[in-house]
This record gives sequence, C-alpha cells and structure tokens, in this order.
Amino acid sequence: MRTPHPPLPDRPPGGYFGEPDDGLAALLRDGADADTTRPVALLTARHWRPAYDYAVICLATSSQVASMVTEASFHHVLDGLGAGEPALALRPLLLVTVRDTVRSWAADDRICEALPALRKPAGGRGMRAAQSMTAENRKLAEHAFLALPGAARCLLWHTEVEAESLSVPAGLLGMEADVAAAAWEQAREQFRQGCLRAHLEFAPTRECRFHNRLLDVPIRRGGPLLPDVQQHLSECSYCRHAAAQLGHFEGGLGILIAESVLGWGARRYFDSRRARGRQLLRSRGGSPFGGKRQRGGERTGKSGRLLGEGRPAGRERPGKGGRSGDDVRPENGEGPAVRGGSGTDGRPGGEGRSGSGAAADGRPGAGGRRRPQPLFSSTGRRAIRPTEGSRQALVTGAGLSAALLAAVLAVSLWPNEEGGTDTAASIGASSSRSLPPGQGSQVPPVTSTPSAAAGTSVKGEHTRLRNMDSGLCLDVRDARAVEGAEATQEACSSAPTQQWVHERDGLLRSAADGRLCLDARSDDGVLLLGPCAGKGDERREDQRYTLTAEGEILSRGRGGLAVAPASTHPAADIVVKVRDYSGIQRWRTGS
Repeated sequence: MRTPHPPLPDRPPGGYFGEPDDGLAALLRDGADADTTRPVALLTARHWRPAYDYAVICLATSSQVASMVTEASFHHVLDGLGAGEPALALRPLLLVTVRDTVRSWAADDRICEALPALRKPAGGRGMRAAQSMTAENRKLAEHAFLALPGAARCLLWHTEVEAESLSVPAGLLGMEADVAAAAWEQAREQFRQGCLRAHLEFAPTRECRFHNRLLDVPIRRGGPLLPDVQQHLSECSYCRHAAAQLGHFEGGLGILIAESVLGWGARRYFDSRRARGRQLLRSRGGSPFGGKRQRGGERTGKSGRLLGEGRPAGRERPGKGGRSGDDVRPENGEGPAVRGGSGTDGRPGGEGRSGSGAAADGRPGAGGRRRPQPLFSSTGRRAIRPTEGSRQALVTGAGLSAALLAAVLAVSLWPNEEGGTDTAASIGASSSRSLPPGQGSQVPPVTSTPSAAAGTSVKGEHTRLRNMDSGLCLDVRDARAVEGAEATQEACSSAPTQQWVHERDGLLRSAADGRLCLDARSDDGVLLLGPCAGKGDERREDQRYTLTAEGEILSRGRGGLAVAPASTHPAADIVVKVRDYSGIQRWRTGS
C-alpha cells in the first residue's frame, strides 16, 4: 500500500504575522501562567499543520496516531523553549522532533502493541530498522545546515523547502523585507561554504582535499568538470556525493535541504509543500513573494527585479541552461553524468532518485549570485573567486597540464607529515571515515609509527579522539593496552594508548596493540579492549562503529548507541548511551 499523501490545506495556516517566534518563546520562559496561553496558541497555529502532515508521512497513515505524535512533539519542543532553547528555526526543529518521536515509539514493543499503526513497513517499522535517518550522500549538507545560525536556517527552510513567500520567515524572525532579502542571499552563501568546509574537514584522503577547490569553481560557474576531476569522481564516492550536493545550489536547493535535515520521507514532504505553493499561486494569481505578474509570466518585486519561483532569484548566466543538481559531467561533454541522489522517497540508502535541479514550475534554477556583506557571523574561510583569466586558464589547461598540476601539488603541498600509509588504506569514503581534526588543538601531531611496546604493527592513519565537551582524549585505564582494559578519558598526550585506527569495516583498533579493538559488549555499557574479532565472529558487530559527520561514534552492535564519557572528569569511564546529539557525545581527532 502506498504511503498516503497529506491533504493540501485550502489556505496557509494563520498566525504568521505579528510577534516573531523567538518573542513568543520568550513569554514561555517567563513562567507566568497568564502569559503562556497566547504564545502556545500562536506557535501551534503557525506550525501545527506542517508537523501533522509530516507525521502522516512518517507513520504512513493519517489515523489518530498522527495527531498523537504531533501533540507529543509540540509538548517536547515547547518545553525546550520554556527552558531557554532558541526558537529562530522552529519549523525544521519540530519536524525532526516528529520524526524522532515516531522512531522512538516504534522501537518500544509495548507502545507498538497499544498503537499498531506504528508497525507499518513504510512507517514506524521501517524507521526502526533504518541505521540512520540521513543518507550518506547528504551528510555534508546536513553538517553544514545544522552549523548555520538559526535565522539563516529559518530563511532557507521556509523559502526553499516550504515554498513560502520571503515575508513569512521575515515575519517569524521580526525582520524588515529588505533585510530579509539580503540575509537570504547571505544564508545561501554560508550554506555553500559550510558544505565546502565539511568536504575539506572530513576528506578521507589527500586527493579528496586537493579536489575541494577544483569541484567548487566549475560547479559554481555552471561549466564542465576537468577530466582529472571527473576521473577522481568515478573512483571516489565521497567526492562524488560532495559534487552532487554542491550542484543543488545551482537549482533544486530545497530538496537538498529537506533530505539533509529530515531524511525519512523528505521527498514526500517537499512535494506536498511545492504542490501547496502552486495551488496558492493558481488561486491568487500572484507570486509567493508578493510580486506583480508581468507579461511572459515573469514577476517583479517592488524594486522591479525578476523573482524566481519560491525564492529571490539570482542573475542568469548568459548562455547557461539549468542543470540537474546531481548531474556532474566531464569537460568534453562526453560520457555518462555522475549522479549522486538520495534514496527513494528521500529515505537513506544509496544513489537512487535525486532531486531535480529545476524549479517547481519546470524552469531551470537561477545561476550565480552576488555576494552581499555578511549579516551572520561566520568562522569559516571565504572562498577565493577566480578572475576571468584564471577561469579561462582553468578550462583550457585541462588534460595533461591539469593532471601534472594535480600530481605536483599533491606531492609538494600535501606531504604526508604523519609518516604513515595513505589514509585511504584504512579509512573509506563512506560512513566509516575519519573524524575532523580539532581546530586549534595544542596536542602534538600523532605519528603513525606504532609504539615499540605494541603487540603487533598497525597499518593506517593513527589518530587521537578528543571529546568536544571535556577536551580529554580516549584512552585506556592505566595506559596499558591489555585485554579487558577499560576505556577511559585522560589529558591528551603522546601516549600510544591514545592512538586509534578506524578501519573500513568499522573496527576501532588500538594502535598500541593492533590485536585489540574497542569492544562494546559489556553488560554495564563500559567499553573494553578485546581481541579483534574476525569475519563471521558474532562479537564483531560489538567492535564496529560508525563515525557521523557531526563527530559522533555510534556502536553498530548496540543499536546505534553513542560512545561518550560517563562524565567530563579525567579517568571517567567511556560508555555507550542513548544518542542525544549533545556535545559530550561528539569527538574530534586531536592530531
């Protein structure tokens, strides 16, 4: 049976204008009973229907359970707002809470007995079986979007995903229209730069880091990729996924954001918002941005500039047509395009159907955009825009010159200062990749030469794992790499017991003794060093871990529980806990 599509409302939900969301949330924080009725009512009026629609998609049913999930999600989010959490990007927060509520309820057998609707294969049962809600080919965009300021997330979500007028998020944020338009432009650029930084930080090999800029410039210009870049993409799924995600910025950005944030059922939710936007346009005969229709179907705002479908448009490139966001073609235009879409229906899993790069009405997305002055603070590096001469040289210098340049720079500018084998020998380009290096770490570089006391040599890139909350490094009790030693956290040092290798199959091997791996099979949840299990050994799943783009270490054998210290103090046990996305469950490499 097909998952039911949520019904389309006759008109948009009320309560959009007036006080901004964060102002209403501030009334909840005051704690006065007389002040909570109005903010709760207005926030519910603004966001209930989209949350309910997404609950229907997640559950694959429009039964009473969808209303129960929506109500529980609102209670959870409103409680958080009352405790001081920000309300700048409330809509995506509510939708993610709906998704997590369905998954949490479906994982409890007793709840499923009371609510059989949670057992639908296309709904709760499918979510329960999924290892991750976000597809691997959307991880970089997920990381970049979550790192954006709340106002930027709000602007992008409501214009790109919800297909709403820019006045809607401007009202939710309490912004003037002209300020919101400039902020929207800046938010798009920050999002793109965040994807580029994530690609650079999480790159599994030196070659991937080298191709970072070579991916950005041609895709931004709308031109073909260099032959050596195309060759690299054919061999590297990590960079292929990155190129596909960057391609969505030239058209189809909404589906990229939806799939990155929601994952499960993202396409159906996105389609329902687009369909509603088109329905409103037909009934009103106007633009979702409030502009006037002109001859030929084009629209202008108050300033007279053309507006794109559901968002402020950028400048059209002369002679450039629209491109699908997930198509990356070689420079000569020959050969198949490299595709990197998401799984069917926006679900995690593989390179399936991808979002179109065209706008909702079938027109190609607008192209390159101006760079306004920053309205949001950003610690990221600003990409250098090439001059016209350098752009021409980049294209005409393809072939042998580009290959030679790549080889020279890879050797001279990215030497393997750690002295070990190439990262690709031990870290794949999938979910089992290395964590990002800690910014500003004072820990000396880790050498990949095994300790003399090691029981066996360990190949691959060695790294420390530094907890982002405590600032301490993953170690073993008494700094002795022996079977049964408990994992702990200590002050970061050059001790060999603080060096680890994360292998392609997920094993987290001790570099101090390559025969030992981090094991999560203990009944009390404390991680131990145990003999590394071979293929077919039932203990192997307890020694395999997934490293997420957010820096989490998830135990595959323990149902995705997160690795974290029991406290922030030195010598605290390292345990597995229910994943809560907190800082204490996030790690960075300390080298």
